[in-house]
Parts: sequence; C-alpha cells; structure tokens
Amino acid sequence: MPVQFLVTFPFSSSSCKKFIEKLTSTEYLFYNISLLRENASILKRSFSVLIITMVIGKDYTQQTFTKEYLLSLLKIIEKYIECEHDWRGKDEKLGWIHASAHLADTLGAIAGHPNSEKLIRQKSLALVKNLYLKTERINFTHNEHKRMLKAIFSII
Repeated sequence: MPVQFLVTFPFSSSSCKKFIEKLTSTEYLFYNISLLRENASILKRSFSVLIITMVIGKDYTQQTFTKEYLLSLLKIIEKYIECEHDWRGKDEKLGWIHASAHLADTLGAIAGHPNSEKLIRQKSLALVKNLYLKTERINFTHNEHKRMLKAIFSII
C-alpha cells in the first residue's frame, strides 16, 4: 500500500525536501491550475497536498525542517490558495476530492511542527482564514469546515 510505504519508509531529510519540492511544482500542486473549469486535474493537486501533510508529519521526529523552510512552504500554500478555484468535496464521477480539507490538515501540520514558532502559527492561522473566506460560499457536505476548525484548534 503506497500510503503505508510513505509512513514507514525511513526517508532522509534531503529526500523529504526533494519530494515536497516535486509535489509543490507545476506537475502536481499547480498542475493545470489556470484552467477555470472543473476537471480531473484537481485530484492531482488535492492529493499532492495530502501527501505533503504526511511528509511534514514524518519530519516531526527528525525535525530537519527549519523555521525558514516551514515559512517557505507557507508561501507556496498561500499562492496555491490564491490560484485554486475548484473546492469540490466529492464528485459523482471522480469521488473524493477534498482539497480544502487536505489543505487545512497541511496548515495544521505545519503549525504543529516541533520547529514551528509564533510567526509560523500566525501565518498558518491567517491562511486557514484565507481558505475559509475563499470557500465560504460553497455548501460543503463532507465535513470540510470541520477540518478547517480542527486546524484552527490545533494552532491556537
């Protein structure tokens, strides 16, 4: 199972950073993001965010992600929130998408990282707010707002 491999395999800090660098590229996180119609490319973007959360969680024990690195990730996520337009929770044909929930989890993971500091938590909280404001008109039916609240409570 690929997720189990990600959780248990002993990645080095440099390979984790390279993995995140790949996941935050135009091939994954920003893949076809400029297309203004809903399409399947959101799956690649949304699940890239999910995997980024897992990689950040792996670094909780190694603690090789510095404050500066975490801040750089927040800048990328801020750009992603600005650019993303497809916030569907679930699609009849595609299944689970959940980009907003995955993103809230990522922000909570960054804020909860052992090398996080007040500035990182403040920026994470501000990005959860941006995410909420960007999606407030969407009628979520699959607990996406609860995931945003969970991120907020983990930050404060």
